[in-house]
Amino acid sequence: CGLDEPSRKHLFAPFYSGRQAGRGLGFGLCKAWRIVTLHRGQIAVAEPATGGLEFLLQLPANPPHF
Repeated sequence: CGLDEPSRKHLFAPFYSGRQAGRGLGFGLCKAWRIVTLHRGQIAVAEPATGGLEFLLQLPANPPHF
């Protein structure tokens, strides 16, 4: 169904939830964002005209060595 503006603003925040209090621990995307950025990648979200959400993950061909 897509996102409202407050949810979009806090999409990658670790403890934000669009649900009422006590009904969730966030979207869980903060972990995905952290993993992707640690590997020097990017994560983006789009709302297609057909509805829902699309996430695009871009990772480098040669990831950094830890």
